[in-house]
Amino acid sequence: MDAENLMSAQDDVFNRAIQILTSSDHVLGVIAIGSYARDEQDVFSDIDLVCCLRDDERNGWRDLYDQIRVMNPILWYGWLYDENALFLFENGARLDVDFLVPSDIDRINQIPTAKKILFDPDGVMQEKWCVKNRPNQRIILPGLRLAILHSFIGSSGCFGRRSVGRNAASRAA
Repeated sequence: MDAENLMSAQDDVFNRAIQILTSSDHVLGVIAIGSYARDEQDVFSDIDLVCCLRDDERNGWRDLYDQIRVMNPILWYGWLYDENALFLFENGARLDVDFLVPSDIDRINQIPTAKKILFDPDGVMQEKWCVKNRPNQRIILPGLRLAILHSFIGSSGCFGRRSVGRNAASRAA
């Protein structure tokens, strides 16, 4: 698939996911973060969304997750840390959706990355949660940072019994 077709596929996944999320009565708001919030997405970008649910019981998350999972042919999908949904579609698009709840207010305010409010019918994202569009900052969400670290450790053998430094000979004995 060439770059133009991949960008089109990413835009299609982005638009369809937003349509699914914004059509649910369980959703309080939707925020784009990262490159899509900065309008700097390219062929290597994934789509990062934060979906804020209306209640702490996460009512409706499973239905939203299932709708997104079947919206396009999929290669892989997963659910991590009881809030992170990850999708890899056959068209090459990658979508990450964090399903957060009202009690996560502090976490949302602490996300120091570029973010853009996409859906906020009650004005809660802007007013109560003090979410501002931040177009120039780049950082990975703490949960995603942990997932990346787990992946790196699992694939690199970082916990091998390797001795380093001047006492290596004494530790090896």
